[in-house]
This record gives sequence, C-alpha cells and structure tokens, in this order.
Amino acid sequence: YDINVEGVDELFEGNTPVALTVLRKVEGDWQVFEGPELEDPAGVEEFKINLKWDHTDYDIDYQGKTGRIKINVVATQVEGPVEPGDPGEEPGDPDEEPRVIAQYYKKSPPGFDAGTNIKIETENIEGAAKVRIRYTSPTTGGRVSSNTFDLGEWFRLSSTLFDLENIDIYIYDTRGPLDELGRPIDPLHVFYGIDPELVPGP
Repeated sequence: YDINVEGVDELFEGNTPVALTVLRKVEGDWQVFEGPELEDPAGVEEFKINLKWDHTDYDIDYQGKTGRIKINVVATQVEGPVEPGDPGEEPGDPDEEPRVIAQYYKKSPPGFDAGTNIKIETENIEGAAKVRIRYTSPTTGGRVSSNTFDLGEWFRLSSTLFDLENIDIYIYDTRGPLDELGRPIDPLHVFYGIDPELVPGP
C-alpha cells in the first residue's frame, strides 16, 4: 500500500503553523506513520489524521483561512513468496488441449456419396458426440449454411463438388444443438476458421 496525506488550500500554504501527521495503530498504540509505503499490512489496519496547531507570532496571518486534506491510498497486488518445494501452478499440457480433426473429400457421380463429404473428429472434449458446422458453398450463393451430424462419421454436405475452408465447428453432446423441447444448447467447444484437410476419401 502507498498512503499519502496532503494539506491543501490557504490554511496549509507557506510556513503554516498547522502540523499534519498520520497515525497508525500498532499493537494498541498510535504511532506516527512515516510512510508512504505500508508493507506486510495486518488483516485490519487503523489510521487517523492528527492536526496540531502550535501558537506562533504569526497566527494572525492564518486566521479565518480554510484548508482541505487529500488522502490518497493506492493498493498494489504483488505475488507472495513461493514456499520451498511448491512449484506453483504448472502451465497446461498442450497434449490435453481440445483438438479438432476435419477432413473432406469430393467424389464425382455415380455413387450414394457423390458430392462433397466431410468428417469431424475431436480430442480432449469430454462428452463430445454431435457436431454442427457453418460454411459457405457455391450452391448457397455465398450465404452461410449449417449442418449437424455425428462426430467421427462421414456426412454428405452437397451433391456439388466444392472446396471447404474457413469453417466454424461447434461441438455438442449427444443432444446436439437443440434439447428435447427445441431450445438451443450451449456447445461444449467451438473451433473458428478451420480449413479441413482434403483427402482421397474412405
């Protein structure tokens, strides 16, 4: 803590006879606080402002003058010492971060899977079962389309052959984007701007 107390205005100008001090309560006694830094404060700190006017031969110069006291307290959070043997919080393991694997293939007719097909898989997302993707294709004139399907399964997006890039992937549990009453469900995780890998196909 930094504690600053300052007298301002006419009463405290020049060779003022008014002495301004800050007192801090230490083990039941009021002691002059030299400050401005207060290190290792107690759970509850008590301070008071002490004003003392010793009579001088120029008291008349300050008769009727007024003043204000400015109190400024700045608290700064600092890291405490680390106990021996305590390594502190370890950074997260990159191998445990949520990951997505997006692949697609394009197949010309004939065949039930003719067109553009996609498969989404994830790692390190507990309960993941469904996926919803948002993408654009020539068939929609550049508008955003969305499809929902099962994770780990190939899904035919369109009978049109097109390249998939910059798609958004929303991961859900077994219920999918909507619950039994048709209300939206928050996704378990979202991956933005993913470029799926083009593969030969299954």
